[in-house]
Amino acid sequence: MYIPFLAQSATPVATATQETTPVQAVADTVSGEVEQATSILSRIFTPFLNGLPSLIFALIFLLIGLFLVKQIMRIVRHAFERANMDRIMSSFLRSVIKIVLYIILFVIVLSLLDVPMDSIVAVIASAGVAVALALKDSLSNLAGGFIILFSKPSQGRRYRRDQRHYR
Repeated sequence: MYIPFLAQSATPVATATQETTPVQAVADTVSGEVEQATSILSRIFTPFLNGLPSLIFALIFLLIGLFLVKQIMRIVRHAFERANMDRIMSSFLRSVIKIVLYIILFVIVLSLLDVPMDSIVAVIASAGVAVALALKDSLSNLAGGFIILFSKPSQGRRYRRDQRHYR
């Protein structure tokens, strides 16, 4: 028994099958490219996503640390003002304290990010030695200036020209 409807549909199905083969090849190629891009992106972002909690914790610690450094510096400034410390010496000591606090905060944040501390400490120590050797004479003059500021030899005595003696 011959059914014309089935005979007509058999021919287009055969041509459709032949046409889907190149489409299927393109789909397979695109699928392979997508899988390759996905694997590359996962290799890139997996360490980032694994380290994201420690990165967020380090950023939070950094913000809290910056706030604490500002508060400590405010307390130090008030303490120096109450002690009637010389402005030059107070300014210098506050700068040194601020730099030391920022270095400590920087080292702590880097340790939270699992950066090896051996190299960081070695770099900081090397920089300190280099600065000390480069400024050797200046540092000795600075120490002499601090001795003069701490001893305050000119405080409380003034020279009067008309009487020519110290009062």
